[in-house]
Amino acid sequence: MNKTLGLHDIETPIYLFISNESTPEGRFPWYTLAEGENGQTAKKYISQKALTGKLEKLELKEVEVKAGKKVEAKNKLDIHLKAGSDKYIIRTGLDTTFYKGLLLKLKALTETQLAGLITITANPSTDSDKVVFAGIRLEDEAVRAEWLPEANFSEIIQNINSSLSRKS
Repeated sequence: MNKTLGLHDIETPIYLFISNESTPEGRFPWYTLAEGENGQTAKKYISQKALTGKLEKLELKEVEVKAGKKVEAKNKLDIHLKAGSDKYIIRTGLDTTFYKGLLLKLKALTETQLAGLITITANPSTDSDKVVFAGIRLEDEAVRAEWLPEANFSEIIQNINSSLSRKS
């Protein structure tokens, strides 16, 4: 971990959430949360489909999520990615196509590839407004992986984090 010496701003990660919501402006693959009118949290949609950077770690977390008027604890995956001076955390649910597809594609990478620049893409389905597909690109090549929805995803996360810690 590199620390900036002297005066500097505190590094605050940019949280990205997966989306396949349709708005009057179109369909967007990601959003961030920002303070909106009257102090309410509002979604800020992002039209770009790809984020390129260095994968730092994968982190399983239990977070509180608003579901209507209730707040529920849900398990999520935080994907930590460093892009230049910005740090991004992509948060996804554990029961999603995005989560499973992303992990299966990351599993297909070598330790050297995991340690290099990768591009993560979010591709909303045109058939379902609830599905977003994950993509991984190295340079201009799409990473392919066999679809194994019953894979041991906890083990995949541990193996990827072990590979990343060996390369850092």
